This record gives sequence, C-alpha cells and structure tokens, in this order.
Amino acid sequence: MQTDRVAVWKTLGGALGAPFKLSLASWKALSAPLLAFAGVIVMGFALSHGHARGPDSALVLVLVVVASAWLALVYQRQLLLGAGRPGLSRHGWRRFGLYLPAAATVGALLWLLAVVLGNMALPTVAWFLMALDDPSRWTAASSVVLGVFAYAVAAWAVARLALILPALAVDHAAGPTRLWGVSQHNGGRLLVLLVMVPGLAHGLLDVTLPVGDSALPVMGGAAVDGYLLLVHLGILAFVYRTLSTQAFVSPDAAAKPAQVRPRTLHRSAPPPTD
Repeated sequence: MQTDRVAVWKTLGGALGAPFKLSLASWKALSAPLLAFAGVIVMGFALSHGHARGPDSALVLVLVVVASAWLALVYQRQLLLGAGRPGLSRHGWRRFGLYLPAAATVGALLWLLAVVLGNMALPTVAWFLMALDDPSRWTAASSVVLGVFAYAVAAWAVARLALILPALAVDHAAGPTRLWGVSQHNGGRLLVLLVMVPGLAHGLLDVTLPVGDSALPVMGGAAVDGYLLLVHLGILAFVYRTLSTQAFVSPDAAAKPAQVRPRTLHRSAPPPTD
C-alpha cells in the first residue's frame, strides 16, 4: 500500500501552534474537559498537602486518566473534524468507552518511553564509554547496544500503534493491521515525533523547571504538562490526517438527515369565469 511521508518539522510546528489557532467554537467544546482536567489537578494538589495515601491518591490517579482521555478525545476531534465537534454526543459514550482504555495504555507507554529516554540518554552514553575500558569491553559494550536496540524496536512499534487514538476519535477502523499499514514507511518519523522529541523535552524540563511544594511551581508545572499533552495529541492528529485514506466524517453529523426545504407548488390561477 502506497502511503504518504510525514513531514517531521511541519508536523511538529503545526502541533506546537495548534492550541493557539483554535476557534471560539472549539474552545467552547473543550471548556468542559479542560475544567475537569484543571479540577482534578487542583484536587490532587489539595490532597497531596493533606498527605493523602491509599484510596485517595489512587482515586486522583484514576480521575486524571479519565479527564486526560476526555480532553484528548475532544481536542483531536476539533483538529480532525472541525470546530465545535463534541466528544460525548449520541455516539459519544461508546466512542469514549473505546478511547479511554486505548488512551490510558498508549499514554502510559509513551510516557514511560519518554521518561526512560530523558533520564537514561546521557547515562547510557557514559556507560558505553566506560564499557570500552572494561577488560571484556566487547561483551560489556554489546550489552549496551542490545539494550538500546531493544528500546528502539519497542518505541518504534508503540509509536506506530499509537495512531489508534486519532482513529478512534474520528470513528475509523482501529485494528492493529490497519494501523500498521497506515503507518508504513513512517515508523522512524513517528519514533522521532512521539518518543525522541518528548523524551528530550522531558529531560530538559526536569532540569529547568523549579521544584517545590507551593502552589505556583505545581500549577505552573501542570500548565506546561497540559500544553505538552495538547502538542502530543496534535502530532498524532496531524500524522493521522496525513496518512489516513478514510474520509473524516463524524457519524454524529452523518446520522442527521439532510434538511430539505419543501418546494412550493405554484398553481396557475383558474381562468376567469364570465
């Protein structure tokens, strides 16, 4: 199957600027999930200062996942289907029921890959250089190379299958076979956009962002994380729009019958009577 090639810099630039180009109708559709996301963050901050443990912290984690998935679904629908498309409408609850576990799984895997890359890139290089000075240098160095290779293969596969999120958001077929075909010849580009760039950004932010328990650093970090979430979702949406051959039509809109204005039948006036 012939597929297009993803333009890495164009896609990244579009995703970085997309939140600032949304229409008023899109922001209106996003208002509820954004408020839910912000409310969960504030709840987590309040409970953390109350030294919440056990069920409370687990509940906050579940609510963060649900709010993030709701925000992700509505945001990707704005980018792919047009302004004002709701996430939870007549078909929305079934859609969200499929999207939520996919978003939780893909999000956890991409986050883990980004954290590993951000925290382990420099130590891995240092470990490799030290391994070259080891008496059994080739055995030690090959273990590092094999570890990097295994990471790269796993990240490459996850990045390709992550297109399940925009596919589900617009009610397209989202089986692994189709997603593998859609992303053909673009695995390396997806690896750069979805793993390497976020991983390096994560490592940079860990160094530059202030750390503290007060409200300002916590809320500032949450705002940055929220923006990076939208950038990540934008990358997925724009990549999928480039590669997918299916039409981007919402069943919510397709299910509405076309409104046809009734035609007025003009009768000719009866002939005058004598």
